[in-house]
Amino acid sequence: KMQDFDPKKMERGSVRFLGSFDSDPPRMGLPEVAFVGRSNVGKSSMLNCLTNSKIAVTSKTPGRTQRVNVFAWKESKKAGRVVAMVDLPGFGFAKIATKVKARISDELGKYIADREALKLVVVLVDLRIEAQKTDMDALELLYSLDIPFLVVGTKADKLSNNELEVAVPKLEAAMGLEKGQLIACSSVSGEGKSFLWKQIMFGIFEDDSDDDDDVRNQVDDDDDDYDDDGGKVLVKFV
Repeated sequence: KMQDFDPKKMERGSVRFLGSFDSDPPRMGLPEVAFVGRSNVGKSSMLNCLTNSKIAVTSKTPGRTQRVNVFAWKESKKAGRVVAMVDLPGFGFAKIATKVKARISDELGKYIADREALKLVVVLVDLRIEAQKTDMDALELLYSLDIPFLVVGTKADKLSNNELEVAVPKLEAAMGLEKGQLIACSSVSGEGKSFLWKQIMFGIFEDDSDDDDDVRNQVDDDDDDYDDDGGKVLVKFV
């Protein structure tokens, strides 16, 4: 239960399901990263991959996947910081984006627009298909609200290396991203997971200088996508 949750009692490297909500989740006193995208883009699978668990229920279970699902994750080393991972259901960004200049009345729109604890949004897109209008509307909404975000291409394991070399820059161009700014990931193979964690932690704790070592300890040491030299920061601050 949310009222019984004490982040200090969580084991390091663990994840906990905090609840499923129809609209705005209760305030948790934790920095939040939200995951958004179309309903079939693989949000639950990506959450399971990132947390090395099966805590996120997939779309085969109707109830939870249509609600706002909240998980707490505690890093395994050093500070033992706790992050709230918020799985937002697939929804029509266009409906929300048209109301941005006036008043956002949709409950999910209110969460994105008004949630003070929201530090970063991870927008998931399917690498196998062209950029969709809902993807573009998502970015437009985040730009208009000055919310930092990452764009992650899912299902990288479904494409060959040659196909990825074509698909990634094509999506970046269509979505107005800079070269190298889309992170290709696979929840099946774990490709890109380490680098994605690095970017997420920077987006949430950008003032901290020791994130690289912490993030490296969250993931498998053999993940070749992790850049030991720091690499390019892909968080989009607008």
